[in-house]
This record gives sequence, structure tokens and C-alpha cells, in this order.
Amino acid sequence: MRSKSGTPRNTLQLILHPEFGSALAGKVILVTGFWAQTMLLVVLTFEQTHSAAWVGAITAAQLLPQLCLALVSGGMADKRGPQIPIVVGGICTGLGCIGLAIWLAVPDTVRAVPIQMPLLVASAICGVGIALASAAMQAVPPRLSEPDERNAALSLNFLPTALARTVGPIAGTALAVIFGSIATLGIVGAACIGASFIFVFIRRLGTPSDTQAPVQRLRDVLGYLRTDWTLIAVLAAVAAIGAGSEAAITLAPSIGNLLGIGASGAGWVTAAFGIGGLLGVIGFKLACLKCKTETVGCLSMALLSASIALLAIAPPLAWATALLVIAGASMVMGITGFSILAQQRSPVAFLGRVMALWVMAFTGIRPLAGISLGFISDHASPSTALLTSGVVTILASAAVFLVLSARRSSDAMTED
Repeated sequence: MRSKSGTPRNTLQLILHPEFGSALAGKVILVTGFWAQTMLLVVLTFEQTHSAAWVGAITAAQLLPQLCLALVSGGMADKRGPQIPIVVGGICTGLGCIGLAIWLAVPDTVRAVPIQMPLLVASAICGVGIALASAAMQAVPPRLSEPDERNAALSLNFLPTALARTVGPIAGTALAVIFGSIATLGIVGAACIGASFIFVFIRRLGTPSDTQAPVQRLRDVLGYLRTDWTLIAVLAAVAAIGAGSEAAITLAPSIGNLLGIGASGAGWVTAAFGIGGLLGVIGFKLACLKCKTETVGCLSMALLSASIALLAIAPPLAWATALLVIAGASMVMGITGFSILAQQRSPVAFLGRVMALWVMAFTGIRPLAGISLGFISDHASPSTALLTSGVVTILASAAVFLVLSARRSSDAMTED
């Protein structure tokens, strides 16, 4: 695993390593497929229903399986390795896309039931696949790196997500314009299935954890979690960031209308947010040179909330794009910081299950956030929904900062 000199590998060496690099490439393709199909479903739903509430319901149907299956994925990653849930999850998402494409391609099936029904079913199937793969993919960097390489490996963990959040919406909308939504669903589905098989050839991901710690049951994991209030605060922060960032997905068509570029501008909105995510990877490294990880996380939450709230005033397109880029960078910086804190505080023996709780915190709140934002947007205005999202996130960031500060002071007194 180490370099030939026996020294810890740096970021570039990890990327170029056959196993780590293959896993990173596989995650980029797979998560890009996840984002592309999400944007396709969002745009299709808004075009067919002209309702932000229905868009929220569709995204909720995709996210709700996380509440049931994230822990299954995490437990399997701990006990049998992350390979199986990643491969099965990628295939499931691919089949959900291809199945919807086939349904939409047959005129008789389209007329058989309201269009919302196949969209909901396809979204739920894709959500099952994403739920199975997501928690397991969080356990990949520790499996393919040594303890003294962990920070470098974990800092790379969100690079695929940031890249996918940029490329996925652009690829999905661009391919839909060129080939049509039906063909694009088929292409994205095939890409997800193909990417999942990359993980079949990474043997280290198909073996149980080499840690012999006796923790095997979920209640043991929850028992450990109850003793670590810092970790609880970290998971709460992740949930708040998930809720705050949901506005850039559920409200993307509405934001496009608000900015005067139409519902088809949803791709522009999410792409700008994704470009910010890429910058956030660099921004996190620079910020950590001056601040502690938890401070970077809390400041990022505050910046995310301010950026989303300022979109409510419908600024000119250039300013709105800048705000979306800032929001995307803030989201990735916050998620990266709190993810590193969570993984550093988690024993390797049940890292997969702790990260499953992390995934549940990030995505479990998003169905409620998506439905709420869609309802507020339909019955009040998109501006009101954006302002509400910003206010809730800033309140959450203040609460998390106070808890983390109190725990840090408590820990310092204990050491003295």
C-alpha cells in the first residue's frame, strides 16, 4: 500500500495508485450518474407538472430509502467490505433509469397512468441504489490508505462528489438537449452500471475489516455515539448542511424562473453550485492552514446560509451565479470538515456504520427540506423559500458552534 520508500503517500501518489485511483475514478463516474439522473428527473417533473411541490416529492422519493438502507450498507461495508453494496447500488440505479426510459418510450404505458407515478417509482428505485452505494463509498478511503495517509485520503473523498455535482447536471441537461430525455436516461443508466463494475476488480474492498474489535451490533455503535457529544454535533451539522443545500436542487427550476432564464436554467443553477463545490475542495485545504477543522465547518455553514438567503432578492444573473458558486464551495468545505471529524472520531471496526449515520443525517433531512421548500415556493414564493432555508441554516450553524466550543472547553479542562 505504501510508496516504495516506505513513507506516507501524498495526494498525487494516492490518485495515481492503481487501487485508490480506480476507486476514485469509479466514484466520479458513478456519482456523476447519480447527479445526472437526479437533474433529469427534476426537470422532467417540473416540465410535466409545473409544480415545485411535485419536484420536492420526487426528490423525497429518491432520498427516503437512505433512512432504511444506509445502515444496511454501512453494516455490510464493515462486515463484508464495501464492494457488494457499491456494485448492487450502481446496478439498481442504472436499472431505475433504463426502466423509466423504456416506460416513457412506449406511448401506451405513458397514457396508462399519470406521469407522476412512473417518475415516483423510478426515483425510488434510483434512491435505493444510491442508498446502498453512498454509505459504502464513504468507507472506501480508509480501506485503501494507511492511518498516516488518512487525512490526504479523506480530503480526496469529496473531490468526486464536487466534480460530479458540476459535471452531472451539465451532462444530463446537455445530453437531453442533444439526444432527448429518454435516450439520456438510457445512457446515464448504462454509465452507472458500468461504473459499478470498476469496484469488482478492487479486491481489498471485498474483504471484511481487518480490525478484530468486538463491536458488531448497531446498538453498540449507538451506545458509543451517545458518549461522544462532539460526534453528535458533527452529525447535526451535516444534517443542517444537507437541508441548506437542498434549495439548489428542489428549487433549481424555480430559481431559474426567478433569475429570468426559465425552468431549463435548472442545469445552470446546479452547475454553478457544483463549480463552487470544486473550488470548495481547494478552499478547505487553504482554510485549514489558518483555522481548525470544526471552525472551518461552522464558518462554511454560515456562508452557505447567507448565500442562499441572498438569492431571495433575485439579483442579476452574474451576481446570482457568484452566490451559487459561493454556496457550493461552502457546502463542500463544511461537509468535508465535518466528515473528517466524524471519521477521525470513529473506530475503524464500525466506521461504515457511523458513516451510514452520517449519510442518513445528510440525506435523511433532505426529503423533509425538499417537500417544505417546494410547498413554500408554490404557496408563497421561491424567494420566501430561499430566505427560510437561509435562516434555518444560520440558526443551526450557531447552535453547532456553541456545542463544539463547549465540548472543546470541557475536554481541555478534563486534560488539565
